[in-house]
Amino acid sequence: MDNLKPQDTDAVHFWNCFVSQRKPVLLDGHLMDADWKATAKWDDAYLDKHAGDARVMVEQRDGPGGSYGQGRKVPMAFKDLLQRMREGDDTLYLTTQQVSVSKRDGHPELWGEPLCRLTQDFTPCPSLMGGLVPQQVNLWMGCAKDGASSGLHHDFHDNLYVLMRGQKRFRLWAPSHAPSMRTAGKISKVHPNGRIVYEGQGNIRADGSSASEVALWEACRSAEAAVQAAEQGVAEKRKGAAQALEAAEARLEAALDAQLTHKLSMPKSSGSKKKAEGSEEEEEEGEESSEEDDGSMDLLEGLQDDYMDEDAAESSQEEEKEGGHTGPDVRTGVEEEEGDPPSFCTGIDLSLPDEQLKAAFPGFPGKAAAMEVTLKAGQMLYLPAGECSD
Repeated sequence: MDNLKPQDTDAVHFWNCFVSQRKPVLLDGHLMDADWKATAKWDDAYLDKHAGDARVMVEQRDGPGGSYGQGRKVPMAFKDLLQRMREGDDTLYLTTQQVSVSKRDGHPELWGEPLCRLTQDFTPCPSLMGGLVPQQVNLWMGCAKDGASSGLHHDFHDNLYVLMRGQKRFRLWAPSHAPSMRTAGKISKVHPNGRIVYEGQGNIRADGSSASEVALWEACRSAEAAVQAAEQGVAEKRKGAAQALEAAEARLEAALDAQLTHKLSMPKSSGSKKKAEGSEEEEEEGEESSEEDDGSMDLLEGLQDDYMDEDAAESSQEEEKEGGHTGPDVRTGVEEEEGDPPSFCTGIDLSLPDEQLKAAFPGFPGKAAAMEVTLKAGQMLYLPAGECSD
């Protein structure tokens, strides 16, 4: 895997060499943006002071040998989570949180608790990512002296992991291996750029958008242009302009009705997405990944193990429904998720030797086929959409 320093690249170079090529890269350093202050500030005392009262839902496993990603979450104050991790509690894992709907535009907010109390310390749009639109920013935090797995899965958007503490191991497989990964959902298509589409998601294009929604949008734009042209004809008193305007307005009304009917027919999703990730997707393959946490903190920015990382997903399109989460609000009781999202891989035990893996799961490419990288505190990792992570 390529390795470079953030100061040795810029948005254009990063796009040309990595994003557009669907190529992961290890960045030896954190973001260079002036409003990125998390690296210098985010010790436990600072987090406790500024976000300690935040109420969060935390994944809980049965014990050191248990697994995360089982859907069981418990509510607690962020300061209590920090304290339990200082005490070495390795049964808790802070992952994505439910987010509210923006009053500005009706879309989900980019982050939930505790990040909404820490926005003075990070940027949702790192200059490194150029014009890519962030889909979500998450804080991931856990404590695991002997390592812990988040469950084998892949994401629908590109990720930029910014590791704040500890270390995190990734094993990466190309999206072309996805049909052999025993995903919970049935894969209908893997685009050349690594975008994975499941049955029931509709006709999803390589950039993550719905082909039917794009067609409806284009029909509305075309009808609007026709109305404008007809209005110009009326203003210039062209022959037949009034009839042309009437026809164009009817066409626009029909296009808008079709768009509204489509939106009303779409099932409402509940809860929050498992993880935000994504960027505008171009050609070539991304990677599939398996990741292991061993106590760190990271900011997944399109930013994450003791461990804290922030991860932000960068995306040019709104994410379609990924399924899975149906839990209650963050301030209620224990949360249970109904079934695995389609992108989660079921039953594959990566602790087994490759020989046993191949015997138990015919077609699985094996761990030897994976690219492996260990991310350490102070580093970042860019991962294209479509990778599997454990």
